[in-house]
Amino acid sequence: GWNYLCNYKNNISNIKMNINLFYKFTKIKPKSFTWYSFDRPIDEFIPSFTKKIFEKIEQLYIWKKKIGIIGAGISGLIFANLLKRNSKYDFTIYEKNSSLNLSEGYGVQISTNSAFILNEIGFKNFRNNNKFNPKKIDFYSLKNNNKICELNIAQFNRKNISYTTIKRSLLIEFLKEKLFTNSIQFNKK
Repeated sequence: GWNYLCNYKNNISNIKMNINLFYKFTKIKPKSFTWYSFDRPIDEFIPSFTKKIFEKIEQLYIWKKKIGIIGAGISGLIFANLLKRNSKYDFTIYEKNSSLNLSEGYGVQISTNSAFILNEIGFKNFRNNNKFNPKKIDFYSLKNNNKICELNIAQFNRKNISYTTIKRSLLIEFLKEKLFTNSIQFNKK
């Protein structure tokens, strides 16, 4: 807890965090501030004007929740990117393979709901010639190659959020490059 130390030049300190804060008051606590008290004796408190300091300390050092993400596929990488935006979380991705699969592979269709989430981590700024925003999808029979129907997917688009297709490898690369290099641990079975 924070201790009011009147015998030590009007400071409050926290020994565990090695922090000392100095104030211009004596034994009498100023009435113009709200005093936050812990479940401790009356001489332990923290003034309201130091709440911002607590918030900074919390972001930098303590009270981080540790999260393990199983798998470095698209979902795991998206979740990790969202967690990275919040300093209250520390995460590690555990991947069973020895590296990410960046071979060309198949394309991925991204609905507008998924594009909305990806845009939160910068996908809207991702410029690539292999990223497309189709207006419709045609469905064909495998037996005779005749067109069965078409679906107008442009009707699902919203302002700045469109149905998108992209190569899986490009999406994985985009998601991976936004993470810290030590965020993914490989060969974890």
